[in-house]
Amino acid sequence: MAADRPVVSRTSRNAVRRLMSTLYVAAIEEYWQNEGFAPSETATPRRGGVRQQAFDAYEASVDWSDEEHARRAMRVFGSLLRRVDRERRKSGAGGLEPSAGGAS
Repeated sequence: MAADRPVVSRTSRNAVRRLMSTLYVAAIEEYWQNEGFAPSETATPRRGGVRQQAFDAYEASVDWSDEEHARRAMRVFGSLLRRVDRERRKSGAGGLEPSAGGAS
């Protein structure tokens, strides 16, 4: 059934998750909460530090087969990625690299 398929792939979600190790936990929580998400109480912890585990708890509360849930989560991802990019530029490390398939 098509409705049961995730709107956003696990690969894409993991790519965003990997970048969370540089942000403050409070920032991660804030962006998720701004879109109305709460951390899942039943999320299974994965490997990673406290930042990635905070990300996991919120990500687990998303119904990835629901378009509106996925749309809100994608707004969170966009905000988080912009924050990571800003922080990297401030530290002199350069911003996030655009994907090879993206526009130049």
